[in-house]
Amino acid sequence: MMLKFRGIDFDVVEASDHVGGRCATHSFVGVGPDCAHDYYDMGAMRIPKIGSMKSTLNLIKSPSLLNIPDSLVEYVYTVYTVDCQGNPTYYEPFCYWYQNKDSPECVSPNCSKMLSKMCSRSSSPRYKSTSTRDRTTTPPGIFSCFLPPASFNRALTETLSDYADFVQTDQKGWFRVEGGMSFVTDTMAARLKSTIWPQAGATSIDVSLSTPAVAMSLASDGRTIQVTTGGEKSSTNSYDMVFNTTALGPLQQMDLSGLNLDRDILDGIRALSYDRATKVAINFNKRWWTGFYPNADAMHRGGGVSSSDFPLGFTVYPSWDNGDGTNVLIASCAWAQDASRMAALVPDYTDPSTPTPSYAGPIAAVCLEGLVKLWAGRQEAPTLKDLHDYYITHYAWAWSHDLCTCGTFALFGPGRFQNIYPNAHYAWISGALDSVLFSVIKFLAARSTESPDVATKALKLLASDSNPDKKHFEKNERGEHPEGDERLAYWCAEASAMK
Repeated sequence: MMLKFRGIDFDVVEASDHVGGRCATHSFVGVGPDCAHDYYDMGAMRIPKIGSMKSTLNLIKSPSLLNIPDSLVEYVYTVYTVDCQGNPTYYEPFCYWYQNKDSPECVSPNCSKMLSKMCSRSSSPRYKSTSTRDRTTTPPGIFSCFLPPASFNRALTETLSDYADFVQTDQKGWFRVEGGMSFVTDTMAARLKSTIWPQAGATSIDVSLSTPAVAMSLASDGRTIQVTTGGEKSSTNSYDMVFNTTALGPLQQMDLSGLNLDRDILDGIRALSYDRATKVAINFNKRWWTGFYPNADAMHRGGGVSSSDFPLGFTVYPSWDNGDGTNVLIASCAWAQDASRMAALVPDYTDPSTPTPSYAGPIAAVCLEGLVKLWAGRQEAPTLKDLHDYYITHYAWAWSHDLCTCGTFALFGPGRFQNIYPNAHYAWISGALDSVLFSVIKFLAARSTESPDVATKALKLLASDSNPDKKHFEKNERGEHPEGDERLAYWCAEASAMK
């Protein structure tokens, strides 16, 4: 969209059959009775109302961008009440070590204290290359309330950044997108195709779906880049600039030998690990889980998240009221090692020999049995037979099995990539938007010949009143500048030119 706004001619090739990557919504339309929300988000599903998500919210709400503000509606992350002393009471079912309660009482009061202590020390060089496990003396199992298995090997700063994003939302809340996150990226694709955006007479740009890039190389002139695509429309085309937006897993599968990349870059492409995520949604003919809501208002708002050490991981209750009829429940939202084990049960839905989904299927059976254990002892707790009777269908997705992602989001290990200034919220949509903005600044800076201070001119252009991206450059409520530092963009462009 930024390139189209600048009047730059470009092509978009997409390996998948849809745009949006992990902004992917699966629809249950045509399976069972219709309902208002017969879908679930297989990837990104919520946006916290915090400063670092400003670029995402601006993209959705701005009249000069997507202009779909009404699609942002409340997402209820937890269901709780607060007593006169300010102590919260949570109502969702929890289950750890086969006990239907939250993690031990000694954990919650000490988590914030421990992380605050780590935060104060993390600026020391000896802490920069340590894992979460290195700085944790308590047995890791105790912290399963907020970290899935295998998460303790990631960087300490990774854990702190992730924790901080969620803590900030405690008082500010969350958004979801009505219709699913795919609505955002589908609207972006529609803006590219439009002949009236950003103004009448604009060039229509079609995204070439199911067209994977299989190779990139420098042309004989040493300036243009040749991109070879596969699929039904296999071809090789030359470009002055290529913005690669793939994850590093798919990038590694391309033939990059013709780009003459440094060994450090190639090693970086290989080395960066990605977290895993698997989600299973079950379409039920009855909203059987309303028993935990404390009152009618809470039941109408819906929402809430249960957690356990069962294979389920997290169970996400829908943040809407479709009545007591057909409803879609995210029965399992698993990360890390939990996700890998659930992924082994996910069938290949493109294989004609794959059986029709049923409650007897391996992954559905694990989820239904887990839900029964999770709800054991609660009022109106369902039996396994009840859930079999309520079951309509299900759908499961493992991002580690997706050829176009090879995982969910990047997961930095201790000391990895510590000198490339990674975005602190790169796993969110805002991280991708900020990365794109930073890349466009570098592109404009490198192509400018009007002044040595090309970055300043590029920024003035991007921050002009007529530019829909202007809000990217506004300071946040604490007076801090955005993470995309224009000086760093300039020096990146200069260094590339010298090389």
